[in-house]
Amino acid sequence: MKTKAITVVSAAALTAFVGVAAASPASASTGVSGYVQCLTMPVEGVWIAASNGGSGWASWYTNGDPTYAHYSYNLPNGGSYAVHVGCGGSWQNWAVPTYSGYYGGTVNDFLCYDEPYESLYKYCQHTN
Repeated sequence: MKTKAITVVSAAALTAFVGVAAASPASASTGVSGYVQCLTMPVEGVWIAASNGGSGWASWYTNGDPTYAHYSYNLPNGGSYAVHVGCGGSWQNWAVPTYSGYYGGTVNDFLCYDEPYESLYKYCQHTN
């Protein structure tokens, strides 16, 4: 009888362990926002490249200065992200596509170099 009780307990413990191991928590969605600024041209679009999947177009707006825009986006799987900012042209056809590296956190600001004479041409520098 002792053997059966131990077997039952072991089977229950194994089932509980497998259940916990199989139920891995999903990454939580994370709201991110900040400012992007093109050095000389108007902001025409902001694309968020998500490291954990779920990339997409950010919501954005300007207040008077067309080179300076506030953006926001919900990263569905959390993680880090990069901005791709269209400087000049139109929302369909950016004159200068600029890109940042990947950053974590929920608030990140970027200065995007849209002039060919700049050493960081086509790069968005993290500023905070």
